[in-house]
Order: sequence, then structure tokens, then C-alpha cells
Amino acid sequence: MTEEPCADERLKGIAEICLDLPEAVATTPTTQHCAFQVHGKPFAYYLLDPYGDGHNGVCFKARPGDATAMLEGDPARFRRTTYLSKHGWVCLDLDVAPIEWDELRALLAESYRLVAPRKLAGEVAAAADPDDT
Repeated sequence: MTEEPCADERLKGIAEICLDLPEAVATTPTTQHCAFQVHGKPFAYYLLDPYGDGHNGVCFKARPGDATAMLEGDPARFRRTTYLSKHGWVCLDLDVAPIEWDELRALLAESYRLVAPRKLAGEVAAAADPDDT
């Protein structure tokens, strides 16, 4: 029996959040990570041991000010991504503290909104704040 790539239990929660977004899909290009995309553009990655320290992470795109605040405000949990930090990506270390699922849901939704086509991004923004009509 072959083990499914990215079979970590935490990935199931991350996938549930990501795949609940309009037209989002999951891809597994290698057994080292899983990508979540909308219209061919990645908005999140689940990474197995991206820094060689045995910790797993989830990477996502953030607005420049938000990325800086996360990296400076909680450097134990948030790290610069190896190749994508110059484009506003941040990595949340999943092994240093319990996952705050509501926080992660908000971070992944914002990442989605930053890369999704305007119409789809608007659907998520409207769903996030039902009073904003």
C-alpha cells in the first residue's frame, strides 16, 4: 500500500479551508508539498520540512504590511519563505504552537483574495463580511 502524499492530519484541515474557496484546487507536484491554486495561481502551500529542521509549515501570500507585522511580531511562528518572501509570502510553522484555525482560515482567505480573479475574490470578501453589502 502506497502512502498518499501529504497525508499529515493537519493537511486535512488546511485542505478543507482552501478547497472551500471558490474554484480552488489542490495539486501535489511532489511528495514534499501540496499546493492550493485558483485559476492556476497558487495561494497556499503545505510544506514538509521546508527549513530542514523537522518542522512543517503552511505558506501563503500576505499584504506587505501584514507580512512584516507577522514576521516581526511572532518570529517563532512566522518565517520568511525561501524563494517567495520578496513577493509577500510568509510561512507559518505548524510545529511550534497549536494551530489557531480561525486565524489560519483568515490568513488563507486573504491569500486567496490576493491572487484570485477579481470576481472570485469578491465572492470571498462578501462571504467573510455579510454586513458589507
